[in-house]
Amino acid sequence: LNQEPEVTAAAAIWTEGVDKQMDATLRFPDGVMGRIGASMTVEIPNAKAVVVGERGRLMISNYISPQNGCRFVLQVEGHDRVLSVEGPSTYEAQLDHVIQVLRGTAKPLTGGQDAIGNMVAIDAVAAMARRPG
Repeated sequence: LNQEPEVTAAAAIWTEGVDKQMDATLRFPDGVMGRIGASMTVEIPNAKAVVVGERGRLMISNYISPQNGCRFVLQVEGHDRVLSVEGPSTYEAQLDHVIQVLRGTAKPLTGGQDAIGNMVAIDAVAAMARRPG
């Protein structure tokens, strides 16, 4: 969204100061709302992303480990379009991109400001989750 969110709610399960599970609600300056959740306790990874718009929604499943199959479902005004894709692991794809950038055959997909914004948001989620009550 090219905007930094405000954390409006967050909760976590902590073990020895480490978050095993985290859930948060975010609000972006243009009014877009988001919910995120992550858990290190699941036996089988089941990453999902859902984007809801005025005319429909996009649901993406298993995007973190596409080597195990990834599925996109686009629902627009009652019509579904399904696309299944497979690819390298996200780590393999990231490493390949870094190699291309270092060789000068690709430009970085993100930069330092994006990484800083991500860490600011992550720190804000953790701070909100640590608040009592």
